[in-house]
Amino acid sequence: MEGFKMKAMTVPFAILLLACTPEALSPVEAPSDLLPMTFTAAGEASTKTALSDAWGILWSSSDAITLFAQTGKAGQEFKVSSVSDGGRVASFSGLSPQSSNGYYYALNPASSSARLVSTAGTVTAGLPAKQSGVENSFDPAAHLAIARVNADASGADDVLHFKNACALLSFTVPGNYLNRVVIESRDGSVPMTGPATISYNDGAPEVTPTSASKNYVEVEFGQGTIAKRYYAAVYPGNYSSGIVMTFYNTDNKYNRYVSDKPLVLRRNAIVNLFDKDWRVTNDRGQAGTELIAPEIISGGQVSPTSIKIKFSCGSGARDTYKLYVRPAASLGAGTLVSSMSTGANQYGAFEYTFDGLATGASYDVGVSAAATGQSGYDDSPTVWLEDITLNASGSSMTVSIDDAAVNYYNFIVDYSISGLPDAGAEHGLVFSYDVSQPTCGSVGAEGKLPGPVLSSSGDVTITQCVPNACLRPGGTCYLRAYCFDNGNYVYSQVRELTLPAQPEGFSISKTAIASPDSDISLYSFTANGQYKGFAACASLSGGISVGVNNAPMGACSAISLASQMESCGALVLVNGQIFGGQGNIGVAYTGGQLRYNNSSAEGVSNCRGYSNTYTTTWQPVTRAILGVDASGKPGAYWCSVIDGKVYFFDRPIPAGTAGKLVYPQVTASSGPGPARSWSPAEALSTGPMLLYDGKVCVSEDKIATGVYYTNYELWETTSGNIYGSSRQRTAIGFNSASGVFWLVTVPDNITITSMARIMKGLGCDYAMNLDGGLSTQMQVSGTGKLISSDTRNVKSSVGFFRR
Repeated sequence: MEGFKMKAMTVPFAILLLACTPEALSPVEAPSDLLPMTFTAAGEASTKTALSDAWGILWSSSDAITLFAQTGKAGQEFKVSSVSDGGRVASFSGLSPQSSNGYYYALNPASSSARLVSTAGTVTAGLPAKQSGVENSFDPAAHLAIARVNADASGADDVLHFKNACALLSFTVPGNYLNRVVIESRDGSVPMTGPATISYNDGAPEVTPTSASKNYVEVEFGQGTIAKRYYAAVYPGNYSSGIVMTFYNTDNKYNRYVSDKPLVLRRNAIVNLFDKDWRVTNDRGQAGTELIAPEIISGGQVSPTSIKIKFSCGSGARDTYKLYVRPAASLGAGTLVSSMSTGANQYGAFEYTFDGLATGASYDVGVSAAATGQSGYDDSPTVWLEDITLNASGSSMTVSIDDAAVNYYNFIVDYSISGLPDAGAEHGLVFSYDVSQPTCGSVGAEGKLPGPVLSSSGDVTITQCVPNACLRPGGTCYLRAYCFDNGNYVYSQVRELTLPAQPEGFSISKTAIASPDSDISLYSFTANGQYKGFAACASLSGGISVGVNNAPMGACSAISLASQMESCGALVLVNGQIFGGQGNIGVAYTGGQLRYNNSSAEGVSNCRGYSNTYTTTWQPVTRAILGVDASGKPGAYWCSVIDGKVYFFDRPIPAGTAGKLVYPQVTASSGPGPARSWSPAEALSTGPMLLYDGKVCVSEDKIATGVYYTNYELWETTSGNIYGSSRQRTAIGFNSASGVFWLVTVPDNITITSMARIMKGLGCDYAMNLDGGLSTQMQVSGTGKLISSDTRNVKSSVGFFRR
């Protein structure tokens, strides 16, 4: 990947602040030494997002790199600002401090957890063990490259030369019924993925795997893809004993192919694993009668010196389980510690306790299936429960993940706790994109989602949602359920999940219409060829500000939008918050002052009714809030009020299961994530959030109990149904890079997901739904009329004002 060219940019500081990552992602103000920079990239062979016919690189608009300027610190993310020449050239823009060590280093793809750990150009990185299959290419999150440029260089030397750190293993799918492959060295001793350090090494990167590296790579692909080609990205290594490829179907049946031909895999190489020179016959024994690999249902520490696992297997030929243990820092097949004969009980679940282990040490424990009483069968692959650290005091409790559903807007995880000591025990989900065995750390830590309120101890089952606000599209998310008991956290097995690609923004056709101010652009538009609406946008770096009209709030009666415009002097005004008998739902800020819209904090942070199963109990919620601070910088969060103080979060309370489980009200010390620092000057809360960091946060999908599982709260399907129905809608949003703010109305009937896609198509990466239906309206100064069809009186509004 050669051809990065730094371009000098001169930008006033006020604009620089507006171009920074929004407050929702970084609550601390951007340091004043951050400078805008742009790099242009063109490629080296066999690198990056897609492999072209010439084995060259093709960039996409979703690519990003991390630029490092200071040793010991995280770098700055630079996103693609333009792609040209069919994807062979891309420009990346972002903000970075000046180099403190004479060089800029860069890592591709971007990683928020990576660190520059030496001035010689050593970077911590991680290669996912589980990768998404891309036909004729590889997972864009799974190919690491590193670059360096002299900070004082100019002209032809002022270039970032990216060099690949990984190699690619190419394979074709041998059967239509298969959906994944696991590739490993034949003796299991070669680190292939996971955490590592990468040294630039004067343009010949060297990879040093850590003790937490994995000795395999797994690639998932769709069924029905026979003869299609895929690639796995792995670290360089010496496969002196050969390679094993094990293809699985959805029932864990497998075909295994083995080569004992030695292979030295160097960086930037592409090796075809089904090359005629070393493809061998599969070793599954009799055709069609291979064993099925077991599944570890649950497991964890049960004493200071023992680990227990529960497992099962659906193979009719299996009559024995073999149990293995190995130090967590090692690779390979491990030590066979026991064989368990199952006799006639073929399909039940079994348990085994590994005793005599060392307190304080970390272990992997594994199980494989065998058919010792019949010829023609090799043992199944060993499945592992990894990185179990034995604490001084143990627990008899076990935690297991039973099922997980993956949607573009969330993960829905079903998990069980056996032997729960009391209903108040801390429990929930913990996840990471960089650590394959995530742990909890402190309460409210990043990647940790506390679970719902439990009403009993003993054996319980829980359904918990992980909202996509805290997830990344693509890439492997390592997720565990946890519970705290006897001074220790007990964890489930790791479930590897991938957030699917997000819905694209709609294509928007805009027509300019007369605007009340030269700094405001006003349009009528058609989205996706069918939805008609009106949009006003303005850059908040100029003479336009955003304001919330607070006059009709609280106990005041709703009044017309025209009257509100006349009283507040707005240039463009749209209807604001959803309202009911007590006033508006949520809070607002005007002039930096908090305004309640209900009679108490309960009306802000809880919901009741809507003719669903919460008719008699409060359901705690976090409501979306969007607005600007005193400098005009936009921000978006979810908020809740505790003892008169508003707390802001970068994720919502993940709604419970209607009629079964609810979440505790957040407190000053705990919530759906760590509270964020934000000082809104003009903002209002309602919801739901439509877009967060470019991700669509809403859907019309229902859960089994007939309510919508969303980022806002639970809504029943027949009353108060703002989710599943089509209706007129109003929204606000902004682009975090440019600081451009949008006010949008759609008088046509439209679903809430389609409204999110309109906001995305207009260029927003953060957007929030406002009141809709007959409240949908936009008033423009000087026209004396609405430019949308309805005239319902409303209780609040938001709009553009001249500074």
